[in-house]
Amino acid sequence: MLRLRARYLLPIDQPPILNGVLTIDGSRIVAIEPYSNSSHAAKSDVIDLGDVAILPGLVNAHTHLEFSHLQQPLGTRGMVFPEWIAAVVRNRQSVGADALTNPILAGIQESLTCGVTTVGDIAQRSPIGIDAALELQSFLELRSPMQSGIDAAVTLATQAIEDLQSTEPRSLYQLGLSPHAPYTVHIELLKQLVALSSRHSVPLAMHLAESPEELQYLRDQSGPFCELMENRGVFDSTAILPHATPLEYLQMLATASRALVIHGNYLTDSELDFLAKRSDRMSLVYCPRTHAYFQHALYPLHAALRRGIPVALGTDSRASNPDLNLLEEIRSVVQRDGVSPQTALTMGTLNGAKALGREESIGSLTVGKLANLAVLRTSSPSDAEPYESCLHSDSRAVATVVRGQIVWSELEELPAISTTTGSS
Repeated sequence: MLRLRARYLLPIDQPPILNGVLTIDGSRIVAIEPYSNSSHAAKSDVIDLGDVAILPGLVNAHTHLEFSHLQQPLGTRGMVFPEWIAAVVRNRQSVGADALTNPILAGIQESLTCGVTTVGDIAQRSPIGIDAALELQSFLELRSPMQSGIDAAVTLATQAIEDLQSTEPRSLYQLGLSPHAPYTVHIELLKQLVALSSRHSVPLAMHLAESPEELQYLRDQSGPFCELMENRGVFDSTAILPHATPLEYLQMLATASRALVIHGNYLTDSELDFLAKRSDRMSLVYCPRTHAYFQHALYPLHAALRRGIPVALGTDSRASNPDLNLLEEIRSVVQRDGVSPQTALTMGTLNGAKALGREESIGSLTVGKLANLAVLRTSSPSDAEPYESCLHSDSRAVATVVRGQIVWSELEELPAISTTTGSS
């Protein structure tokens, strides 16, 4: 048993508990309750962590760990999006697929030091064999804007699904598929990947409605994206439907087992309505600081939340963001988008779990769920509201627990006892 006492417990799915105790047995939460002298004083194993808040481990629903070696974002703030895509391609070619492991491990370690216990990563290859130390939902990125590459991409996806079936059932690694974006995925490839998702119950993530240039490309196959594809010799006039809109893509994604719509910066009201009607298996993932880096139009966050669409948060990558600190994304939606601290923290925890289809096991401090925790040092006034206290400018992660294992800690009271995966 591991019993942790804190100034605040923030279950997310229940009201905060002031001066609470959370009890872990193995990899699961077995109790969450107020501290009382009668029930806990005689238990010498209660570890008092002092002026901290314990909340569910943060869920970074969208990132690209392969770019974790970058010290600053690529390009310049506000640059034309297809030009940034070209810079990403050049960087990827200069690094090479064989050199991806170290950036991925660095990104995982950075995530742990930020209280993140679950990552939805867009991956260039299967990370099977990597000791993740956190819950890694790895979306295999698949691309082919030309008909000639469809069979190879489907074969790659099918092999990844078969490989997953041979992995340890209690592994921290889970598979997803990621048809990258409308301008890199032939419409026939998307249909086949959606069918694979549905048949094998594998979640699917796709970048959609990310930029005005993408909408122009969909509408009439013109503009900077068309030029980029032609220059690379991969333009195929059959790749998209005539005069397409994101709605047609949403309609296809809706038949997947579960779909994460990444970014969705320029979704219309009718497209948001479509998502809202399918909120049980379709989610939006918003990356606030990346959104600001490209100086996009105002994100339709409030319109999405009003409709009941689960909006999760992501850091995107160090190619468009200074770090992988999801707590900064949560602060950003409070400061820039004007949502409440409670809503913002829900977006960074339970909504992320829902987006990944894992709300039954993670995302809240609930008895029976996995003991995935973020411990935050709070320095706010004593009368501060609990959610605000977590987002105070000086608040930061000081310990991270994954499946009951203390995988990172700065606390003397809570030394890191393991950096290996736990059991379920």
